[in-house]
Amino acid sequence: MPKIIRQNKLNTVRAAQLRTTLVWGGAAAVLLLAAGLSLWKGWWAAAGAVALAALITARVGRKKAAVIRAGADGESRTLALLKKLPGSYTVLPDAVIAHRGHRSQTDYIIVAPRGVLILEAKNVSGVVTGRPGDREWRQKKRSGEEKTLYNPLMQVAGHRTTLERILDDAGIRVPVHTMVYFANPNAEVRIASGEIATIHDREPLDRRVCRTLESGEKIDSAAVVRAICASFAD
Repeated sequence: MPKIIRQNKLNTVRAAQLRTTLVWGGAAAVLLLAAGLSLWKGWWAAAGAVALAALITARVGRKKAAVIRAGADGESRTLALLKKLPGSYTVLPDAVIAHRGHRSQTDYIIVAPRGVLILEAKNVSGVVTGRPGDREWRQKKRSGEEKTLYNPLMQVAGHRTTLERILDDAGIRVPVHTMVYFANPNAEVRIASGEIATIHDREPLDRRVCRTLESGEKIDSAAVVRAICASFAD
């Protein structure tokens, strides 16, 4: 099992889910209290309007919390697979790294004896289409709903630039690879790229990561980990 180093003891995705639930739930509760007060004073029209606003607020809050929860579930499934990596590896989940004012919120940074990999985990469902160079991809759910999502290959490429500059400032030259992993079993990704892995692939994620990082010269992985930890943003 690899060494797991967390920047924060509390998973920021789970914290965001809790914060969203409290904020939107609190707002709905306040509106319900206002509706009750209006009803008590005999302001029937105002009470009805405020009660409706409370219901809408609660529904929006539930949807936002569900989206965050889905992301957290995907990250949990991904980390379970990454825990199968060799003991010589180090996994830094949910790390926010910074270089000269620029911040990158990464899902996973994996440091191996021969290289580094930045892994972006996605828990979207439905059919995902597009081209590797497109800024946005299309997502069509089974319900027929269509959405767009920012190209995660571009997202993780930005993380790589930040990390390369951090390591360069530390005098460390190592290959930094990138990969996007679709962890949702209900996702069908129709994009041809060697940097994309899905839960449906015959090769499990941990083996794919090992294969990506098995070649090249040996690096001072301990120095790489120290440099990454030193770059953690507050």
